[in-house]
Amino acid sequence: MLRKNNNYRFTGKYKQNDNATNYVFYRGGHYYQLTTKRIKGNDYFQIGKNQYIRVNNIQSIAGRLLTVSQTTATVTKETHLITASQSGSAVDTGKVLKKGQKFTVDAEIGLDVGANSIPNGYRIKGTNTYIWTKDARLRQNLTLQATSTTEFRTFTVRPPKDSLQFYNANGEKITPDGYFYPKHQLLGVDGKAYVWLPSQNKAVLCYHVVATNKTFDTEESAGHYQTKDLDLGNAFIPVADVEQYGGLKKLSTFNTAAQAKTDAETPASASELAKLKTEVAQAKTTKDTAKYRLSSGQTKQNYDTTITEVENLLRSERRLSAAEVKLYTWILATRTQDLYGEKVKVKSLKKLTKSEAELLNDILRDAYQNDPTAQKGTYTRLTYDRKQNKIYLETQDEKTGKIISLKEQPLTDYLTEK
Repeated sequence: MLRKNNNYRFTGKYKQNDNATNYVFYRGGHYYQLTTKRIKGNDYFQIGKNQYIRVNNIQSIAGRLLTVSQTTATVTKETHLITASQSGSAVDTGKVLKKGQKFTVDAEIGLDVGANSIPNGYRIKGTNTYIWTKDARLRQNLTLQATSTTEFRTFTVRPPKDSLQFYNANGEKITPDGYFYPKHQLLGVDGKAYVWLPSQNKAVLCYHVVATNKTFDTEESAGHYQTKDLDLGNAFIPVADVEQYGGLKKLSTFNTAAQAKTDAETPASASELAKLKTEVAQAKTTKDTAKYRLSSGQTKQNYDTTITEVENLLRSERRLSAAEVKLYTWILATRTQDLYGEKVKVKSLKKLTKSEAELLNDILRDAYQNDPTAQKGTYTRLTYDRKQNKIYLETQDEKTGKIISLKEQPLTDYLTEK
């Protein structure tokens, strides 16, 4: 009999595997795994000659918690099932879970409840539903943890020092003169690519930055800092100049260093230009989809900016390099993948439940970008009237708050029946 909380020596060696999520422990910034042996359908660690211990009974290895990709959560008291809105807010589904119920869970996630603290919930595998961690007990520790559900579609980095440099697809420095990007200010990135930097005469692995406008600092002669939002468009930053901060999105690398060098020195071919033109032609169709319409205003702006840049690029009279045409084709495809809008699934369009209305209101707040056709001195927003079961585009006077107009919007633009 092996006693609880006792330590035992294991045989074999553990190896680094940063891509693994099951039977791993975290040490020195990396994930490690110890070799397992399959015996009668279960995984074991070896602790001696012909002696094995079941992995599910191990709490830690080398003093580090052993974590798994999924495990069983047992409800410890009656509680409500929670779902998460598009922006990561917790929404009560109204469904009651009974004490003793068991679920397979695969992540521990922070859920926004509009308070100072962000309580955690266990995600039920394969769903967007959660059990509060305080109301359940786990069989083992989970590997996947995040501060918010939005981390599933983000990857965040930050510079460890001031004056991070930004580059365009041609490898030209586009950091604005007189400004600097401050250390530890976060940047969302959505992919990696080698960019040929003429100033360094080499291909450098870079992140592609999500936001097309960034906040920079400047220092006046008196030593006072001022900040300013500047539109840079699509930009790249060297991977070596920043450190990972958070996010769960997996980033792939578009090309190789050798390809970046060759493409920078080669004119774009007719087929490469045709491919980029085809991608741009799809923009109108994309803008009609829920993925575009119901994404956040900033996400749509990033997409729109990219379309404008590509159209200007294709109208250019200069000879385009294969590098910039290929990179913009990839950027546009990435921007399309970044769109995440989705209609709220409801039981009936005729009457929404409280949780369905909350999910709808979250989308309306997040997705609507101020109406460019609105008159000066007014602002517009989308609102849902639950009593009438109608969605309105509401225009108000900025000074008085008086409603100037209400335009009903189709429910099916935002909702779909299950």
